[in-house]
Amino acid sequence: MTMSHFTQQSQTYLAELFQQSHFDTHHTQEFGPIVEPVVLSGVSYHPYFFKPLTGYKPTSTSRTFVKYTFFLLKPPEDLKQRFIEEVEKQRAGQAFDEQVIGDYYVPVFPGASDFQALTDDLTVLLQTQLFPAKGYQFAFHLCCPTADHDFAIVFLEMKSVSQTIQDLPDGTLFEKSFS
Repeated sequence: MTMSHFTQQSQTYLAELFQQSHFDTHHTQEFGPIVEPVVLSGVSYHPYFFKPLTGYKPTSTSRTFVKYTFFLLKPPEDLKQRFIEEVEKQRAGQAFDEQVIGDYYVPVFPGASDFQALTDDLTVLLQTQLFPAKGYQFAFHLCCPTADHDFAIVFLEMKSVSQTIQDLPDGTLFEKSFS
C-alpha cells in the first residue's frame, strides 16, 4: 500500500467517523481546554485537545493500530447557529445563503496560511508538551466537521502509519466504512 493510497482511505474513514461523532468537551478525562483562543481568518475559536492517543485497525487482519489524536475547534455560537439555519434551509429545499455556509469552512481550509501555522504549532505542542518523551512523530492529517458542527483537526502518529503500510499488501482496501 502506498502512502497516498493509505492517506486517501484514512481521511475518508476518519471524516465519516468524526461527522457522526458528538464530543463532550466538559468530560475532563478525555478533553482539556487550551486557554488562548485560536483566531483563524478573524474568527475566534475555543480549542480543546483530546488527551489520549487513540487508534484504529484499517482491516481485521491488521497487526498494528494507526494511532491518532485530535483537537476540537468550537466556533462562536452565533456563527454556528447561522450556519445551521442555512444548512437546514438547504436540506429543506428552501432558498439559502451559500455565502454563510462557505464562510463557515473558509477559516479551517488546510491551504490557508493561518491554518497552516496553527497545524504547525499544534504538531509542536503534541510532540513537546502533550506527549513528551514518547518518541511520537505527529503529522497533520485532516480537518473535518463533527456531528455538532465543530471542527476536528486530526493528527496521525507517523511511526504507526509506516508500520501499518508495511503490514498491508498493495491494493488493500480499508474494511472500515460508515456508509
